[in-house]
Amino acid sequence: MKKNIYIFTFVFLLLSMSFAVAATYEETFSDYSNIDSTSLQIESLKYEPYPVSPGEYFTLWILVKKTGNEVKDATFELNPQYPFSLDSNEEASRTFQGMLGESALLEYKVRVDKDAVEGSNPIELRYRLSSSSGWTSKEFDITIDEAQTMFDGVIQEVEGNSISLALANTGKNVANSVIVKVPQQDNFVATGASGQMVGNLDNGDYTIVSFDVKQIGRASDSVVTFQIDYTDNINERRTIYLELPLDLSSKAAMSAEGLPEGFARDGSGKGMTQQTSNNNLTWILVTAVVLLLLGFRKKIINLFKKKK
Repeated sequence: MKKNIYIFTFVFLLLSMSFAVAATYEETFSDYSNIDSTSLQIESLKYEPYPVSPGEYFTLWILVKKTGNEVKDATFELNPQYPFSLDSNEEASRTFQGMLGESALLEYKVRVDKDAVEGSNPIELRYRLSSSSGWTSKEFDITIDEAQTMFDGVIQEVEGNSISLALANTGKNVANSVIVKVPQQDNFVATGASGQMVGNLDNGDYTIVSFDVKQIGRASDSVVTFQIDYTDNINERRTIYLELPLDLSSKAAMSAEGLPEGFARDGSGKGMTQQTSNNNLTWILVTAVVLLLLGFRKKIINLFKKKK
């Protein structure tokens, strides 16, 4: 019985470890670079996690092999540029002596800047086979994931000095602890509360916030700026600004491109779509017609009763 328990525990641990392993990117190469009539082959590149995240570290492995004549030393140096960097205690240069038909594994712990944007960014490895030879470099692409998100919005309603902003999270990540403000600016000033706490906005979600503002600039410069503060996926506090046209003399909603369907005035962030509103109107009309018919039928019955 104990033997079965041990076997089960061992299998469970193996499965747990397999689920905990981070995604890894690996690439092999077959090109050679000639240096001093000898050749150096960079055999493979591997890094994890994949993709890497802004504000985090990732581990980079580069496997190299010396072929041809023996050399006293082969030096490799990682030369990271923004958004990558090495800590001060991490050695960028690595030297291997007496390489001949041998492989050397370079391992680096690389930091990604917290403001790095999504996409591929190059990282450079330089190498030479003797202290008197020149450097040769090779670049590798590192894929960075997106931690931030994006916002879009429209001024949905204008009533006197009161404006309603429909704000949508149009990025692919959640925005936590969202606060919307009317900051100091040349054209408008908030006459009431200058900021509102929204809370969390999932990607594709939206909300309605309202402010009382007064125009202080020229009418030709009728652009109002909103400040949006939020916490992103790596727990970094971010600030972005959204500029929208505003005409306080107009009661019509001033819209912009990119407005998601279904913006409503209930301020819930889950407002009715236009289709739902139309359906509700249809039911109201049908109900009114039915009530009218029932009333008309009752009048006819009463008329016949009187005649009898």
